[in-house]
Amino acid sequence: MTTLTMRAVAMILRRTAQPGMATAEKAREVMSRPAVHADPPRALRRRHRLVQDSSDGFDCWSVQPGSGPAKTAVLYLHGGGYIAGIHSAHWSLVRHVADAGHRVEVPFYGLAPRFTVEDAVPFVMARYRRLLDELGPGRVALAGDSAGGGLALAVAQQLRDGGHPAPAALGLVAPWLDLTLSNPAIATVDDPWLSAEGLREAGRAWAGSTSPRASVCSPVNGSVQGLPPIELFVGTRDLFHPDAEVLAVRCTEVGTTCRLHVEPGSVHVYPLTPTPEGRRGRRLLVSALDHHLRAA
Repeated sequence: MTTLTMRAVAMILRRTAQPGMATAEKAREVMSRPAVHADPPRALRRRHRLVQDSSDGFDCWSVQPGSGPAKTAVLYLHGGGYIAGIHSAHWSLVRHVADAGHRVEVPFYGLAPRFTVEDAVPFVMARYRRLLDELGPGRVALAGDSAGGGLALAVAQQLRDGGHPAPAALGLVAPWLDLTLSNPAIATVDDPWLSAEGLREAGRAWAGSTSPRASVCSPVNGSVQGLPPIELFVGTRDLFHPDAEVLAVRCTEVGTTCRLHVEPGSVHVYPLTPTPEGRRGRRLLVSALDHHLRAA
């Protein structure tokens, strides 16, 4: 049963967040303003050691567990529709992963409309290879939520196609798998937060000169064969739920491990929400990533 807290979150999102991206025009208004990244909170700085560096013109934060240098890492890509910066809720998830003893790399991959997928994918792949060189194959997982989840899957497909060692696992929280949102089932979802029209406009900006249907933009259209194990989290009141179901089915058909965690009545990126469902989802995600990394 959906908790009262989750229902309250849904009501708040419908009144405050959804109107801001309800139309293509409003999405363009959002993109006309500079994106703002939330600074790592004090709680994270107190518990862990943070280092910031830049490469290829983009910043990246490295969060080392307070217990000392980690032998495993999670490369985490934040969500935000490819147009919004990292939020405090993302940093909270980063803290939980670091609390489990893993280094967390948080690259600020560049946002639309100034940057596109053509800028982001090479940058993220370079950061992944850098971690591989330092820690070795099987010791790095890829994770992301929403837009960052879609980017994480696209990068994993590119790594596979390029013959690079695969991540230990993929942790995908409500990934945006198709920029065009063409799945007819999406129209039946009562999402109190996301609006398809605004998202499509952001998706067009993110794709740039690349077709939005190309797998590097919409990884649900790419092959899922030969990918690492996938831990996939989504709520039923999430526009991205239908495509998450499609991804899970396609993985099963080709023998790729994909554990689909569906939370009834929960909103977009529910493991990032301050709800009982969110806390349960976070625990499952962190436990799953921990299992795959320690099994390597």
